[in-house]
Parts: sequence; C-alpha cells; structure tokens
Amino acid sequence: MRKLLVAAAAIAGMAGIVSALAAEQGVTPVKIEEARIDRWDPAMDAIVPQDWKIEKLAEGFGWAEGPIWVKKGGYLLFTDEHWLAEVERQMEAAGGVLPGGAMADTFNALRANDLIWSFFVSNYLMGKDPPAFDLLFWNADQTRMPRKLHLDYLRSMYGKNALSKGEFEIGGVRADLSKVKIPLYFQASREDHIAPMNSVYRSARAFRNAYVTLTLAGSGHIAGVVNPPSAKKYQHWINPALPPAP
Repeated sequence: MRKLLVAAAAIAGMAGIVSALAAEQGVTPVKIEEARIDRWDPAMDAIVPQDWKIEKLAEGFGWAEGPIWVKKGGYLLFTDEHWLAEVERQMEAAGGVLPGGAMADTFNALRANDLIWSFFVSNYLMGKDPPAFDLLFWNADQTRMPRKLHLDYLRSMYGKNALSKGEFEIGGVRADLSKVKIPLYFQASREDHIAPMNSVYRSARAFRNAYVTLTLAGSGHIAGVVNPPSAKKYQHWINPALPPAP
C-alpha cells in the first residue's frame, strides 16, 4: 500500500507540474475525444490491439507519458502527429524556433529518475543543496532548433525512419547511405539515454560500403565522451566486425 501511495503522489505531482507548465507556456490541453493512436510501424499491432480504445483517466494536461513503451530501452512513445502539431504551434509563437529549454526538458524526461526526480526529492523535498557537478554546465548550453529542420527530422527520421530505408529526400535528391564510402567513426555510450547504444550500432551498420569504426564507451551521453583516460573511471569496447547483433 505504501508503494501505491508513493506512486500516486508522484503521478499527482507530475500532473500538477505539467499542468502548470502547460498554462505558463500557453499549451492547448489535449481533449480526449481528439486523441488517437497513429500506427506508423506495423510492429505497433503486436503491442496494442487494433480495437484498443483510449481510456480517459484525467484531462486538462498539455502532455502525458505512455501508456505504451518499447521494452528494450524503455522509451515512451508519446510523439504523435497531434503533439507535433502543438510543437509546431509553439515554435511559430517563439519566432520559428524550438526554445532551448523545451529541448532540454525533453532530454531530461528520457531519464527522469536521474535528471528530474532526484533533484525533486533531494532539493525540493529534503532541502539539500545540489552538489557541484561540472557536467551540468554542458547541459546548460542549450540548442534552439529551427522549425522546419526540427519538424522534418521528427516526422521523416524519427517517425518514418526514412533515412535508413533510403526514402529521405533533401533538395530533390534521395539520400542513399550505401553510396557513402569515406571512413566513418561512430561513438556510442553504454548508458546513453539520448542516442541509445543499440540505435548507434544499427546506424553504423547502415553504412555498409564505408569503412566504419565504432567505439562503445562506458557511462552516458556526456560522461562517456568527455572523461579522459587518465581518470581511469570508465572503459571502452570495439569490434571491427560489427556483427548483426551488438
């Protein structure tokens, strides 16, 4: 029962935070009767039945997580066309760019236990000062994404996976990864929540006619890159053969 109460309190807290942020940023709440499931990948049918209906538990929030996720990696699938339309509206209101804070919030949500809730518990609930952490300065260097670039990326590459399928066009030219023959270097990090190591591995294998080198480092998205060997804190792995399974 204690776990259930804690979980309920956490969900209620997040709902309140999201609702407040939505109101502050002028996000239009999603009405349940407008919600739908967009099936971009046939594999979705193995997770969610065709006759599955959206069950309304609450309303009035700008966005919410779930309820569907990918078991390998645990990434939630909450980017549908309805939400992309809302993101586009926000970018137009911001002058044609996605504010850097919105991008940072999205990345933090992908690793919420470490990047959101740990601060909520330690700093807000327990009143502790955040420890000095040099990598947070890296996180503070935010990026504003141009509207057209960001939407095309989300729809074409994230939603439709067009680049790896050979269906992505830019300037009227179809991008063909098999024609890339220059040496390429890929770096993945074992605990990376932004560029998961399995995704980077598949990307490296997609350039089948290029000389590809892939290095898998320990730690996450930033620490897996910037820590020098002299620290003797992390490790790395290589496999020039790049077999089908990492």
